[in-house]
Amino acid sequence: MRCCTCQRYGHGKDRCKKPAAVCVRCGKGGHVERDCSADPHCVNCLGDHTASSNMCPKFLEKQAILRYRIGVPS
Repeated sequence: MRCCTCQRYGHGKDRCKKPAAVCVRCGKGGHVERDCSADPHCVNCLGDHTASSNMCPKFLEKQAILRYRIGVPS
């Protein structure tokens, strides 16, 4: 689960403590993705991709943990 407010994993927007939304593309506040022209920057792994990328190492790690917990072979 990735929060739509802060873009971090582990909680949803209803439980987020961040007062303002963070752009999914660049990781900065004050605007939304459709208005962003900055280079992609992931707030989770600090990589050169958006926080919503399914190739993010942190996303893949969380996905592997969830699969392990429910007993799905990798």
